[in-house]
Amino acid sequence: MDGFRIPLGQWVATGVDWIKDNLEGLLDFISFVVKFLVNGLTEILTATPLAVVIIIAALIAWAVRSIWLAAGTVVSFLLILSMGLWVAAMQTLSLVIVAALIAVVIAIPLGIWSARSDTVRTILKPVLDFMQTMPASFT
Repeated sequence: MDGFRIPLGQWVATGVDWIKDNLEGLLDFISFVVKFLVNGLTEILTATPLAVVIIIAALIAWAVRSIWLAAGTVVSFLLILSMGLWVAAMQTLSLVIVAALIAVVIAIPLGIWSARSDTVRTILKPVLDFMQTMPASFT
């Protein structure tokens, strides 16, 4: 078994190349929509006064968890501000919010479909199990 290796990385790279070559229009559309959402949310977050963003984040933290999380949120945002990383942090926050929204939009219908169809559940379960155990890089 020395030297035996499944070339999964090469297979995935070939698949990605095929998708890029054959689905360019769809990928461009998806890229446009994601950029529009991320840039729009970034503009909103950076245009809103800093104090308002910090207060809203603290209120959300307090509502979700506790006053201590709210205090930690305020301290964290003030540290970000003091290091001059406000815009970068808002860009990152925008990316995370849009990514989470997209994940929820995909996951909820798939979860409902999987709950109602044994065939879909049978197909999705090994895919999801593989995704949980897949290493970050194949190369």
